[in-house]
Amino acid sequence: MRKPFVLLGIAIILMMGACTQQMKEIPITTSSEEARNLFLQGRENWENIEVTKAGQLFGQAIAKDSSFALAYCFRTFTGDELQIRADMEKAILLSDQVSEGERLFINYIQSSLDGDLPKVKENLDKLLTMFPEDKRVNMFMGWYFRAINDYKTAIAYFTKAAEIDKEFALAYNELGYTDILTEDLEAAENAFKEYIRLIPDKPNPYDSYAELLLKMGRYDESIVQYQKAYDTDNTFIASLRGLGNNYIFKDNFTKAREYYQLFFDKATLVSERLNALFLKALSFLYENKLNDAIKVFEELRLLAEKENQPVAIVNSCVNEGFLLTEMGKSAEGLKKYEEAIRMIDKVNLTERQKENLRVDSNGWLARGYALNNMLNQAKASAALYKQDVDLRNIPDEQDNLEFILALIDFKEAKYDAVIDRLSKMEPNPLYMFYQAQAYLKKGNKEEADRLFNKVANWNQNNIGLAVVWARTQKALGE
Repeated sequence: MRKPFVLLGIAIILMMGACTQQMKEIPITTSSEEARNLFLQGRENWENIEVTKAGQLFGQAIAKDSSFALAYCFRTFTGDELQIRADMEKAILLSDQVSEGERLFINYIQSSLDGDLPKVKENLDKLLTMFPEDKRVNMFMGWYFRAINDYKTAIAYFTKAAEIDKEFALAYNELGYTDILTEDLEAAENAFKEYIRLIPDKPNPYDSYAELLLKMGRYDESIVQYQKAYDTDNTFIASLRGLGNNYIFKDNFTKAREYYQLFFDKATLVSERLNALFLKALSFLYENKLNDAIKVFEELRLLAEKENQPVAIVNSCVNEGFLLTEMGKSAEGLKKYEEAIRMIDKVNLTERQKENLRVDSNGWLARGYALNNMLNQAKASAALYKQDVDLRNIPDEQDNLEFILALIDFKEAKYDAVIDRLSKMEPNPLYMFYQAQAYLKKGNKEEADRLFNKVANWNQNNIGLAVVWARTQKALGE
């Protein structure tokens, strides 16, 4: 299993009056040796993706030292939305009592949570200057470059982390996932096997290897590895999700939903339960059962409202809009996008969250208008979106803008422009599907079928694949 680049652990040394400049790794300030030990145990659990155990240990460390800034910061990696916000606020409040390296790290995490990539890079540059031989700072840099799709540089930093400490197992996990993104599956398999060799008694190496096997279409082997991860530690419920994903691609959707339900039942975090419902909704899309999927998203939103998860509330409505517009009910989908926009000021969001969603909202409207053939409105919303995207310089937003422009081109029958835009982007089943459709419009069935086959063999469960799955299978059967 891979975590987002911001949500992973960091090495820390107890700082009891020591000089930061003399330290190889980011220091840690705490008044309690017991708190320090609990923290380091939690960090180790976090790096092994044992999230529940890590969160408990960070909480115990805080109980021993209530001014433990980094313990609050690390606990943000293990909680739900409002707990993350509260812990981050506490870490920032305490950051004037810690070392410069710790302050930079806290600022790095805050900027990551805000989605402010320039600030992320600024803090990481300073950290790397101070701690060039800190294996985890090198890991942070790897996560940053992977987030901006610079996989070659990311691999270089992950490799440096592994060279600094050849026993640093997590580096091989990150190398493996980055190799998947570069489509070097042989290198990924070697990295995950080394990950298993280094910590054979932990579940995540088997889970990561299982994900690669799923990507390779080796479903039965993947199921064995996911089961091994779960058997190694039955609190490691992410493997239940992976087992469900395998059955999606084995066309056994009922079995997939059984595993997603088990994942839901065993979840300790609201975010896990929300994810289980999200996956259940996707499973219906693969069967082309849009109404069933919408019902699950409504259930998801009710849970998010009950548990006071404001971003999830808005996103559930956005996802409904996406499904409806993509799957033949574009007028209803546009209304859902408009409903999501109205929600932004009604739920308890931070100012940065509101800003991010308001930027996104012009993208939602542009998509909705385009798929409703309201092209003047689509172009106007896309122009507003472009103003913000150009200023923010965030790769995911730039990709989304290009896709929206390709949709508008498609609706205007500018098929060469569609092909040109989408061919320059990172492979993605949704993008490849529309590129294939453009080739069909041009009469090039051979190239269209090549792309449809890539979509059909994508083997990574996500909403973009789910909404085009049935149409892809139909196209390949014609």
